[in-house]
Amino acid sequence: MRYLLVVFLTCCACAAQSIAVGAIGGRLTDDVLSFPSPGLNGLSVESAFRLESRFYDVGPMIEIGLTHGFAVEFDAVYHRQGLFYTFDHDTDYSTSRERDNSWEFPLLLKYNLRFPVLHPFVEAGVAPRTISGGVAGTDQPGLSTPGPPGPSGPSVPLSYSPSVGFVAGGGLQFNLGLLRLAPQVRYTRWATAPVGGPYFSLGSTYSSNQNQFDLLVGISWKVK
Repeated sequence: MRYLLVVFLTCCACAAQSIAVGAIGGRLTDDVLSFPSPGLNGLSVESAFRLESRFYDVGPMIEIGLTHGFAVEFDAVYHRQGLFYTFDHDTDYSTSRERDNSWEFPLLLKYNLRFPVLHPFVEAGVAPRTISGGVAGTDQPGLSTPGPPGPSGPSVPLSYSPSVGFVAGGGLQFNLGLLRLAPQVRYTRWATAPVGGPYFSLGSTYSSNQNQFDLLVGISWKVK
C-alpha cells in the first residue's frame, strides 16, 4: 500500500495545478467509552476514568490542487494518548493505565467552492492508522485509600494491528497571498474488527470509541 500511495501522489503531482505544503493540528475528541460496572456479588462498585492528557493532533500535510476545484490532501497526523482507570470496592482499590502513540495517514479528495474571499470545501477519504509504543500498568495495593496514582506495577508492552478509518469533513480556506489557513472539522469512523476495532479495551468495563471527531487548522504555503 505504501508504494501505491507514492505512485498515486506522484501522478497527482504531475497533473497538479498547485502544490501547498505545511502542517495541520488541533483537538481530538475523547475517544474512550466507559461502561457501568455490574457490581461485585451484589455490592456497589465505583469506578472512574481520567484521561492522561487532553488529546491533540499534529503533523505535516501536502495538498495537490487539480482542476475544477478538486484537490488531493495527504497528512501524517500524530497524537499521544492514554487513560487512567480506578476501581474502588470497599477496601479494594486498584488503578490501571494505558498509553500509546498513534499515527494516522488521511488521504483525502477535496472539493473547493470558489468564492472571492472564503473557499468552503468538503473532503472524504480513508485514513490508515498504526499504533505503537503501547504500555499498560496496574497497581493493586489492596487496603488503600483513593487518591493520586502511586507507582504502578510492571509495565506490560501492548501491540495493536494496523487499522483503517473512513473520513469525511469540511471547512473554510482563507488565502492570504501564498499563505493558506483552513479551519475544519473531520469525522472518522474506524472499521470494525478484524480490520480495526477498539484498541483500548478491558472486557465490558471500557473500550475506545470507533467514532472520532477532530477540530483542526491547516496552515500551508503555496509552492507552485
